[in-house]
Amino acid sequence: MVRFAAFSLALLFVVVVALRTANQPAAGKGVPSDLDRKIQGTWRGGPCMGELDLSPDGTFARRYYTPGGNTLGGTWEVRWNAMPPRLFLKCQSSDNPDFEGKTEELIVAGLNDKYLVYAHFGGSGVARYKRVMKSDEDVASAP
Repeated sequence: MVRFAAFSLALLFVVVVALRTANQPAAGKGVPSDLDRKIQGTWRGGPCMGELDLSPDGTFARRYYTPGGNTLGGTWEVRWNAMPPRLFLKCQSSDNPDFEGKTEELIVAGLNDKYLVYAHFGGSGVARYKRVMKSDEDVASAP
């Protein structure tokens, strides 16, 4: 009888948590979660990865991307309810028309105050970006 009661209580807990998670708004819609705020900002990658700026209003800008040094702009969204979470970048404008209208689906493999790590969905390799701190921007823009 005690086991049945414990099992029932655990099952109820799982159902309540699942329902609360399913009803939370996605990034860029409604009030952003702590995770949404954590991924926002400017991230700098290695050669050909450039900079990725994820703005609080749900827009992104990507500069110095690919060997061609392309610039892209559009909207972003994170689906935290997927495991692992997915970052979607929908390109609306670019200096390279091949990117326009395409959505990149990225698997968020790591995120903390200093680094964003992702992999391309269905692809190979991992991209690692470092957060650009305010002091880094000041140094980069100094004459």
